[in-house]
Amino acid sequence: MSDGIGEIFSFDRFEAWIGTEFVWIDDDGAPTFSLVEARSLGSTGSPAPFTPFSLLFAVSDARVVEQGTYRLRHEQGGEIDIFLVPVARGEAGLMFEAIFN
Repeated sequence: MSDGIGEIFSFDRFEAWIGTEFVWIDDDGAPTFSLVEARSLGSTGSPAPFTPFSLLFAVSDARVVEQGTYRLRHEQGGEIDIFLVPVARGEAGLMFEAIFN
């Protein structure tokens, strides 16, 4: 991945990965998080290096139930630490949200 935070955490990058899997790097196995949504939160007018956005992931593994920072690996994006919060249960499993602002 690039060194620039605006490039690493960009809405466009994650939007292109909707429908792909992120593997949780964990000692007890490798549950996957499926990226189901990337949503722009609009411009804040601040000099932030990127436009705020949110991501929604689905995970069916029952071990993943708490909010926290998860180290995820993506085939194209490499490893990334993301703070995820459980927000709902759906047909695809437990839904987690990450907000970048």
